Amino acid sequence: MKGLIIKDLLCLKKQLMTYIYIVCGVIAVAFMFVLSTKYGNLADVAKSIEESGIDVKLVLKIMIMFFMVLPVACMSNVSDLFEYDKSASFYKVAASMPVSAGKRVLSRFLTIIAFAVLGIGIDTVIAAVISGVSDIIVFSKCVCSLISIASCLLMYMSAVNTLNFFGITPMYSTFIPIIAAAVAAFAINFKKIVRFLTSEDPVMDSSSFRKLVEAFESRCYIVVLIAAVFLAACYFISVAAIKRKRGAA
Repeated sequence: MKGLIIKDLLCLKKQLMTYIYIVCGVIAVAFMFVLSTKYGNLADVAKSIEESGIDVKLVLKIMIMFFMVLPVACMSNVSDLFEYDKSASFYKVAASMPVSAGKRVLSRFLTIIAFAVLGIGIDTVIAAVISGVSDIIVFSKCVCSLISIASCLLMYMSAVNTLNFFGITPMYSTFIPIIAAAVAAFAINFKKIVRFLTSEDPVMDSSSFRKLVEAFESRCYIVVLIAAVFLAACYFISVAAIKRKRGAA
């Protein structure tokens, strides 16, 4: 299983420079953004937004988190491994190896988790520095939010991983979980959406969004627990898929 993980990392080595560029870009943009909100043009924009009654810190915090989540989101590159294995006919080699189906599946899941942990580690260092020079983000809340977001992305990638083990190509498997999540969100907030569209004086209800942000900032352990259960379910489903195909993956 260790050899399979090393093989996956070597296959992704060609994307290493892209990952480094993304990390450097995130660091540069995050610090430029923070400095601009204190001394640059964004400081004036923040004042005008604050006068309109909008929570400026929440808006700025979300904008910073958008950049900081990119190193974690790079775990999506792991889905390319299925295309690499398919083009190299590695599935036939893996099936002939004295490695169980469970270990072959586990190696791919561990690769995804490793990328997530690496992204969180990089973002934690960035958050520690930014929180020391700006009051836009609080270090503990920022790290908790990053862990929550990473857990959600892990669930997404686990679903993509499982779909790939069922033979669905990454071109389609990456969109299926997104569509499913969008449908679920629409169903949960259906009444609010209808009220917003039919009201003569519609006012955007942001209470659900604020509750989600607060949950990500203070109760990340719940998201982590849900992600752990989801990953375990995806693992067993993937193993069952390989066994059904008699080790063809």
